[in-house]
Amino acid sequence: MMLFLILILVQLAIAGTVIFVLKRLLDRELAKAAIEKLASLKAAEAVEHVIVYYASPLPSSVEAEIKVLANRKFTNGKIVFERLQSLRGGVIIKVADEILDFSLSSRLENLWS
Repeated sequence: MMLFLILILVQLAIAGTVIFVLKRLLDRELAKAAIEKLASLKAAEAVEHVIVYYASPLPSSVEAEIKVLANRKFTNGKIVFERLQSLRGGVIIKVADEILDFSLSSRLENLWS
């Protein structure tokens, strides 16, 4: 009986580690996709705000890349980073009226609908 409990606990630990690693990888890939989409937008001086919503803190390299790209494309725009727990992962970038939704919550919602 004790061996069975140990095996279950080991499996739970392994499963938890795998899920953690996969979520981190998915977060990174979603952020990369959002950056690519942001890069494909046309430059516009009329944009006042670029708002980046994230679930977990973005790596500094990703945050810096978004800042540089947004400053280059939207010279008059102020870049704001805001944490939004409901995303579960990934990012949403709002540029004027356009929303670039690369969040894990929307991906899961689309999967189930």
